[in-house]
Amino acid sequence: MITSLARVIQVLVEEDNTDQIPGIIEELTILEQSDTAIMHQVETLRQHLEDLVTLSNNFSDPEVLATSQALDEALNKLYRVLSSITRTT
Repeated sequence: MITSLARVIQVLVEEDNTDQIPGIIEELTILEQSDTAIMHQVETLRQHLEDLVTLSNNFSDPEVLATSQALDEALNKLYRVLSSITRTT
């Protein structure tokens, strides 16, 4: 994240848009906090899914399917956040 932030600041300084730096730093900080929360959610869901599959040994169990779908949604959210960071830099 610091590399992304440093790159954004470098580009803004090169383009003489230094007045935008405080707003972009705030936005990237919010994204970083959101990113951390989403990654924690992904890891928690992944571990829960692994435990469910180990216990039930049934991939079509409704709880396994629901957890898998929740994990997919969390991963999609994480990819959207990461993609917005890479578009910013």
